Amino acid sequence: MYEYINAWKNIRFESAGIRRPASTDEVVELVIKARRDGLKLKPFGGRHSFNNIVKTGGLLVDLSRMNQVLGVDSVRGTASLQGGIVLHDAIAALDAWGLHFPSLGSYSDQSISGVIATSTHGSTLHHGTFSDLVVGVEAVLSDGSVINLTGDDPRLKAFRTSLGQLGVVTRVDIACTPAFYLSCAIRPVAEDEGFATIVETARAHEYASMLWLPYVKEVSIRILSRFDATGRNEIAARREQAAVRRNRLTNTLVDVGEYLAGQAFLRFPRLLGRWYSGLIHRAFFDDDGVVDKSYNVFRYDKYREPTSNHYLRLIFNSEYALDVAELEATLRQIREVISTFASRGRCINYPRIHVRFTQRSDQTLIGLNSGRDTAHVGIYIVASVRHKPQIPVARAIEQVMIEHGGRPHWGKYRYVSTEAYKQTYSRLAEFLALRAELDPIGMFSDGAEMYRDLDNLERPPLRRILRSLFASDTYSPVRLL
Repeated sequence: MYEYINAWKNIRFESAGIRRPASTDEVVELVIKARRDGLKLKPFGGRHSFNNIVKTGGLLVDLSRMNQVLGVDSVRGTASLQGGIVLHDAIAALDAWGLHFPSLGSYSDQSISGVIATSTHGSTLHHGTFSDLVVGVEAVLSDGSVINLTGDDPRLKAFRTSLGQLGVVTRVDIACTPAFYLSCAIRPVAEDEGFATIVETARAHEYASMLWLPYVKEVSIRILSRFDATGRNEIAARREQAAVRRNRLTNTLVDVGEYLAGQAFLRFPRLLGRWYSGLIHRAFFDDDGVVDKSYNVFRYDKYREPTSNHYLRLIFNSEYALDVAELEATLRQIREVISTFASRGRCINYPRIHVRFTQRSDQTLIGLNSGRDTAHVGIYIVASVRHKPQIPVARAIEQVMIEHGGRPHWGKYRYVSTEAYKQTYSRLAEFLALRAELDPIGMFSDGAEMYRDLDNLERPPLRRILRSLFASDTYSPVRLL
């Protein structure tokens, strides 16, 4: 038996065991034996998903030993990566070849196969998700056969966002771009102006996103621009030095302080709303003015996630992908929901709503941006801080996004259990047909609904929280690039 715990500490389950293959041949042997023994298999990487996407009573397949760059074609600008390589390590290796990814999210501890399986994305209406960068895949199917997919093969479109349900991805060939630097500029604007202009802004700039602080009626627009530089500037260097200087004591004090601040805000939201929103603003937009290599500017959480206690500050991130044409109306309706609940004394304790973008794509069957320019709207709640009274607020916000055709992020949390989103994927039936063809025995589909029966944590895990204050593995070293 093996107990799986995800990185965010909200998913725990017992599986039949875990295997750690180091090569495609070892994956083939593992699949053949599991088939003979009648076992299900679920591959996993960085444990990043907030839901049941890897839940199984069968065997878990940890791909972390398959972590090499197999080759780089600097002329074509492509790289061949083993399926278990962590994004952070791939970034460092490709930088040495003068190559970067054209867009990244804020987090880089996922495996490359996990990144593409869930349609992970950054924020740009000029590029798609990570799945859209895939030009080839090697995978092991449930009969033990190995397939290599390239070009216009419809099976490749399915594997670009596979949810881990088609086979074990052992190699990913991915398109890169010549290395580049970015500068970061952040400007606050009034709420209504931000709602009305953010899509236009995102079309006008290669990289743009928006943070909305609903209890102070203010938004901040973050624009990243390509910059002619040969090194990072002083602001970027100071941020790195500050992160390196942090230690176990300072990390704990920061986390305890933020935990207590969240408790205080929920008790006195009108009195402390502006102060608490200011803390959140400073935490997420402290990179204003930074100039650095693209991957360091994209990954604004690179110093924050390793130094956060994910038991004490157990954050649930729920995110929906909307047609950009629906964004303004959605935000205005969410504002009404938040205002109505606030008048009753019900607030969310991490009051930041993040808006990001991806370009329309036809390269996947069920990618989040399939068939439409997409706005990704995310809410965040600290589930370890008086979570139960916040659940109705979160559900009401999600319901608004569902009504506007929102697609839940394949790797994140959900408060509302509904399958209405399936109607927004015009090629879902094609994906399901290919799944039945590639895995006719359902080896990689355990039957666990990824969004169903998620733990709402109506009672915080107090014992785990207390133990985490003293546990040696609560914090990870900051990994510099």
